[in-house]
Order: sequence, then C-alpha cells, then structure tokens
Amino acid sequence: MLISDISSVVADFLASEKPYAVTNVAGLPEAAFHERYPSTEAGVLINSDLSGLAEFLDGEDTLARARIKLRSYLFGPEYPDAMTRFDAAIERVFNES
Repeated sequence: MLISDISSVVADFLASEKPYAVTNVAGLPEAAFHERYPSTEAGVLINSDLSGLAEFLDGEDTLARARIKLRSYLFGPEYPDAMTRFDAAIERVFNES
C-alpha cells in the first residue's frame, strides 16, 4: 500500500495494482479532486483532518477493480506488455518508410 501526496509516484505505483491513498490537503471536494488528478480515481482520499485514513488502513479493499481499469486506461493493456507494443510500433514505422 502507498500513502502519497499528488505526484507522479501515484501513477507509477498504480502499475502495481496495490491499494493507495492520496492526501487532499487543499480540501477539494472528492469529485473535483479526481477530475483534476485522474490518477487518484482508484485511490482513497485522505483529507487534512485525516478522514479517510482509518478506513484505508483498516477497511476492505473496494477499489481493486477500479485500479485495474485505471491502470489499463493509463498504461494500455497488460498483454502484450508495453515494450512489445513499442517494438511493434517502431517496426510499423520502419516498414511504412
């Protein structure tokens, strides 16, 4: 699990599909926060009063499916892996030339 501020660490960690929480120190409403920071959609928000922390640490993982969906949206399909897709794209470019 990860507890982080809003940074690229969240998107990188999303690849692991493990639970994560993001601090919402600006106090934005949840919908506005997720709209501004799409990588947080599948994580728990922890507000400046620490609301959300106890349920994140003790609660049931209800966001597993959301993490898989968001991971796929942000990073593409799991299979074939990103390097295989990259190699195929390069091959297409060279073959079109």
